[in-house]
Amino acid sequence: MSTLNTVEPRIYVACLAAYNAGKLHGRWIEATDEPEEIHAQIQAMLKDSPERMAEEYAIHDYEGFGEGAVSEYSSVETVHDMAVFIDENPELGLLLLMHIPHGSNRTAALRSHSRRSRRLG
Repeated sequence: MSTLNTVEPRIYVACLAAYNAGKLHGRWIEATDEPEEIHAQIQAMLKDSPERMAEEYAIHDYEGFGEGAVSEYSSVETVHDMAVFIDENPELGLLLLMHIPHGSNRTAALRSHSRRSRRLG
């Protein structure tokens, strides 16, 4: 049996203050972590920034989501929902994500499908 996704979903979150100053500062974060934990890791990364007053971040890279699934300003909650969906549905997760439009409808569709799968599973 082959799997479509062999990389655990994760995001690279970068400090925009450092980026704008020409410095690379960020952290890879497991996207299946709970949203509160992801937010805490982002805040810790910003606190460790080489730039004072670091407050803003952006997602500059990602793995395990397929092409175009995550944008620079995707919400932590949406990224988490997609990662959990892929984790729970490794064979179909990426294929289905390609056919669900971006935005709030994507999150609602993922949650609906996950609830349905749990009831049927």
